[in-house]
Amino acid sequence: MGFDVLLNAVPEDESTWWWKRFAVDVPEGSSGQYSIERFTVSQREAMAFQLRQELYGLSHRSVAAGTFTRLVSGDDRTHKIVIMSDTPAEIKDHLELFRAMRGNVLIFGLGIGMAAEAALRDPEVQYVKIVELSSDVITLVGPHLKKRYGEKVSISKANALTYHRHSKDVFDVVWHDIWDTISHKNLAEMKGLEKAWKKRCGWQGCWSKDELTGMSGAGS
Repeated sequence: MGFDVLLNAVPEDESTWWWKRFAVDVPEGSSGQYSIERFTVSQREAMAFQLRQELYGLSHRSVAAGTFTRLVSGDDRTHKIVIMSDTPAEIKDHLELFRAMRGNVLIFGLGIGMAAEAALRDPEVQYVKIVELSSDVITLVGPHLKKRYGEKVSISKANALTYHRHSKDVFDVVWHDIWDTISHKNLAEMKGLEKAWKKRCGWQGCWSKDELTGMSGAGS
Protein backbone atom coordinates (compact mmCIF):
# COMPACT_ATOMS: atom_id res chain seq x y z
CA MET A 1 0.00 0.00 0.00
CA GLY A 2 1.14 3.53 -0.73
CA PHE A 3 0.47 4.66 2.84
CA ASP A 4 2.90 2.01 4.11
CA VAL A 5 5.53 3.24 1.68
CA LEU A 6 5.29 6.72 3.19
CA LEU A 7 5.48 5.39 6.74
CA ASN A 8 8.64 3.47 5.89
CA ALA A 9 10.38 6.48 4.33
CA VAL A 10 12.49 7.28 7.43
CA PRO A 11 15.24 5.06 8.93
CA GLU A 12 14.26 2.76 11.81
CA ASP A 13 16.22 4.76 14.39
CA GLU A 14 13.70 7.56 13.85
CA SER A 15 10.66 5.28 13.92
CA THR A 16 9.20 7.02 16.97
CA TRP A 17 9.10 10.26 14.99
CA TRP A 18 6.52 8.86 12.57
CA TRP A 19 5.25 12.34 11.72
CA LYS A 20 8.54 13.21 10.03
CA ARG A 21 7.39 11.13 7.05
CA PHE A 22 4.90 13.88 6.29
CA ALA A 23 6.92 17.02 7.15
CA VAL A 24 7.10 19.60 4.36
CA ASP A 25 10.04 21.59 3.03
CA VAL A 26 8.18 24.34 1.17
CA PRO A 27 10.36 27.51 1.16
CA GLU A 28 9.68 30.30 3.63
CA GLY A 29 8.20 33.49 2.20
CA SER A 30 5.39 36.01 2.29
CA SER A 31 2.66 37.06 -0.12
CA GLY A 32 -0.11 39.46 0.84
CA GLN A 33 -1.39 38.66 4.30
CA TYR A 34 0.07 35.13 4.33
CA SER A 35 3.50 33.80 5.26
CA ILE A 36 5.23 30.43 5.30
CA GLU A 37 7.63 30.20 8.22
CA ARG A 38 9.65 27.71 10.23
CA PHE A 39 9.26 27.55 13.99
CA THR A 40 10.98 25.53 16.70
CA VAL A 41 9.41 23.92 19.74
CA SER A 42 11.73 23.05 22.63
CA GLN A 43 11.29 19.97 24.79
CA ARG A 44 10.13 22.15 27.68
CA GLU A 45 7.61 23.96 25.49
CA ALA A 46 6.28 20.67 24.14
CA MET A 47 5.80 19.28 27.65
CA ALA A 48 4.07 22.47 28.87
CA PHE A 49 1.76 22.45 25.86
CA GLN A 50 0.88 18.81 26.44
CA LEU A 51 -0.01 19.49 30.08
CA ARG A 52 -2.32 22.33 29.03
CA GLN A 53 -3.98 20.11 26.44
CA GLU A 54 -4.59 17.39 29.00
CA LEU A 55 -6.25 19.89 31.33
CA TYR A 56 -8.72 20.72 28.57
CA GLY A 57 -9.25 17.11 27.50
CA LEU A 58 -7.28 17.58 24.29
CA SER A 59 -4.30 15.33 24.93
CA HIS A 60 -4.67 13.86 21.42
CA ARG A 61 -3.73 17.26 19.93
CA SER A 62 -0.08 17.15 20.90
CA VAL A 63 3.07 18.84 19.67
CA ALA A 64 6.55 17.34 19.75
CA ALA A 65 9.88 19.05 20.18
CA GLY A 66 11.40 19.92 16.83
CA THR A 67 11.32 22.34 13.92
CA PHE A 68 8.11 22.66 11.92
CA THR A 69 6.54 24.66 9.10
CA ARG A 70 3.36 26.72 9.33
CA LEU A 71 1.16 28.96 7.24
CA VAL A 72 0.15 32.11 9.11
CA SER A 73 -2.11 35.05 8.38
CA GLY A 74 -1.22 38.52 9.66
CA ASP A 75 2.12 39.74 11.01
CA ASP A 76 3.96 40.67 14.20
CA ARG A 77 2.52 44.19 14.11
CA THR A 78 -1.05 42.92 14.25
CA HIS A 79 -1.80 39.35 15.25
CA LYS A 80 -0.62 36.13 13.65
CA ILE A 81 -3.20 33.42 13.09
CA VAL A 82 -1.87 29.93 12.38
CA ILE A 83 -3.79 28.46 9.45
CA MET A 84 -1.94 25.14 9.24
CA SER A 85 1.27 23.44 10.33
CA ASP A 86 2.99 20.08 10.01
CA THR A 87 2.97 19.33 13.74
CA PRO A 88 1.99 15.79 14.81
CA ALA A 89 -1.56 16.87 15.75
CA GLU A 90 -2.16 18.34 12.29
CA ILE A 91 -0.73 15.28 10.59
CA LYS A 92 -2.95 12.96 12.64
CA ASP A 93 -5.94 14.91 11.33
CA HIS A 94 -5.01 13.70 7.83
CA LEU A 95 -4.32 10.02 8.49
CA GLU A 96 -7.68 8.90 7.13
CA LEU A 97 -6.84 10.69 3.89
CA PHE A 98 -3.37 9.16 3.72
CA ARG A 99 -4.87 5.67 4.07
CA ALA A 100 -7.49 6.32 1.38
CA MET A 101 -5.24 7.87 -1.28
CA ARG A 102 -5.32 6.27 -4.71
CA GLY A 103 -5.92 7.11 -8.35
CA ASN A 104 -7.03 10.69 -9.01
CA VAL A 105 -7.23 12.91 -5.93
CA LEU A 106 -9.01 16.24 -5.45
CA ILE A 107 -7.94 18.40 -2.50
CA PHE A 108 -9.86 21.49 -1.44
CA GLY A 109 -7.49 23.81 0.44
CA LEU A 110 -3.77 24.04 -0.25
CA GLY A 111 -2.37 25.17 3.12
CA ILE A 112 1.35 24.32 3.35
CA GLY A 113 0.87 21.55 0.79
CA MET A 114 1.22 18.72 3.30
CA ALA A 115 -1.76 16.69 2.13
CA ALA A 116 -0.99 17.36 -1.51
CA GLU A 117 2.63 16.32 -1.20
CA ALA A 118 1.75 13.14 0.67
CA ALA A 119 -0.62 12.27 -2.17
CA LEU A 120 1.92 13.15 -4.85
CA ARG A 121 4.54 10.94 -3.20
CA ASP A 122 2.16 7.99 -3.04
CA PRO A 123 2.84 5.49 -5.87
CA GLU A 124 -0.86 4.58 -5.98
CA VAL A 125 -1.83 8.16 -6.89
CA GLN A 126 -1.80 9.13 -10.56
CA TYR A 127 -2.91 12.77 -10.38
CA VAL A 128 -3.68 15.45 -7.79
CA LYS A 129 -6.00 18.41 -8.38
CA ILE A 130 -5.89 21.23 -5.79
CA VAL A 131 -8.51 23.94 -5.44
CA GLU A 132 -7.48 26.98 -3.36
CA LEU A 133 -9.30 30.27 -2.88
CA SER A 134 -6.29 32.46 -2.00
CA SER A 135 -3.96 33.53 -4.80
CA ASP A 136 -1.36 34.41 -2.14
CA VAL A 137 -1.30 30.86 -0.76
CA ILE A 138 -0.97 29.54 -4.32
CA THR A 139 1.94 31.93 -4.90
CA LEU A 140 3.71 30.64 -1.79
CA VAL A 141 3.21 26.90 -2.22
CA GLY A 142 2.22 26.26 -5.83
CA PRO A 143 5.63 26.74 -7.53
CA HIS A 144 7.26 24.34 -5.06
CA LEU A 145 4.81 21.57 -5.93
CA LYS A 146 4.87 22.22 -9.67
CA LYS A 147 8.67 22.20 -9.79
CA ARG A 148 8.85 18.92 -7.92
CA TYR A 149 5.91 17.02 -9.41
CA GLY A 150 5.26 18.64 -12.79
CA GLU A 151 2.15 17.51 -14.65
CA LYS A 152 1.12 15.16 -11.85
CA VAL A 153 -0.35 18.17 -10.01
CA SER A 154 -2.56 21.09 -11.03
CA ILE A 155 -3.81 24.02 -8.94
CA SER A 156 -6.90 26.13 -9.57
CA LYS A 157 -7.96 29.32 -7.84
CA ALA A 158 -11.62 28.77 -6.99
CA ASN A 159 -14.18 28.58 -4.20
CA ALA A 160 -14.49 25.03 -2.86
CA LEU A 161 -18.11 25.58 -1.91
CA THR A 162 -19.18 26.25 -5.49
CA TYR A 163 -16.52 24.41 -7.51
CA HIS A 164 -18.79 21.41 -8.15
CA ARG A 165 -21.11 23.65 -10.19
CA HIS A 166 -18.36 24.42 -12.70
CA SER A 167 -16.61 21.04 -12.92
CA LYS A 168 -17.87 17.72 -14.24
CA ASP A 169 -14.80 15.78 -13.18
CA VAL A 170 -14.94 12.67 -11.02
CA PHE A 171 -12.24 11.55 -8.61
CA ASP A 172 -11.26 8.49 -6.64
CA VAL A 173 -10.62 10.55 -3.52
CA VAL A 174 -11.84 14.01 -2.43
CA TRP A 175 -10.52 15.79 0.66
CA HIS A 176 -12.18 18.92 2.08
CA ASP A 177 -9.84 21.11 4.15
CA ILE A 178 -10.91 24.74 3.82
CA TRP A 179 -11.39 25.73 7.47
CA ASP A 180 -8.86 27.58 9.62
CA THR A 181 -10.24 26.39 12.98
CA ILE A 182 -12.06 23.40 14.45
CA SER A 183 -15.59 24.69 14.98
CA HIS A 184 -19.09 23.23 14.96
CA LYS A 185 -19.98 26.08 12.61
CA ASN A 186 -18.08 24.17 9.91
CA LEU A 187 -20.38 21.13 9.99
CA ALA A 188 -23.03 22.68 7.73
CA GLU A 189 -20.44 23.40 5.02
CA MET A 190 -19.02 19.90 5.42
CA LYS A 191 -22.46 18.40 4.91
CA GLY A 192 -23.00 20.48 1.79
CA LEU A 193 -19.65 19.54 0.28
CA GLU A 194 -20.15 15.85 0.99
CA LYS A 195 -23.57 15.96 -0.65
CA ALA A 196 -22.19 17.76 -3.71
CA TRP A 197 -19.44 15.16 -4.27
CA LYS A 198 -21.19 12.03 -3.05
CA LYS A 199 -21.80 10.62 -6.55
CA ARG A 200 -18.56 11.95 -8.04
CA CYS A 201 -15.93 10.19 -5.95
CA GLY A 202 -15.13 6.82 -4.45
CA TRP A 203 -14.16 8.21 -1.04
CA GLN A 204 -14.26 11.63 0.61
CA GLY A 205 -13.39 13.12 3.97
CA CYS A 206 -13.38 16.41 5.83
CA TRP A 207 -10.60 17.78 8.02
CA SER A 208 -11.59 17.62 11.72
CA LYS A 209 -15.08 16.21 11.09
CA ASP A 210 -14.51 13.12 13.22
CA GLU A 211 -13.32 15.28 16.09
CA LEU A 212 -16.31 17.61 15.79
CA THR A 213 -18.85 14.80 15.65
CA GLY A 214 -17.10 13.11 18.57
CA MET A 215 -17.36 16.31 20.57
CA SER A 216 -21.05 16.53 19.74
CA GLY A 217 -21.60 12.98 20.89
CA ALA A 218 -19.73 13.57 24.12
CA GLY A 219 -21.90 16.57 24.88
CA SER A 220 -25.21 14.83 24.21
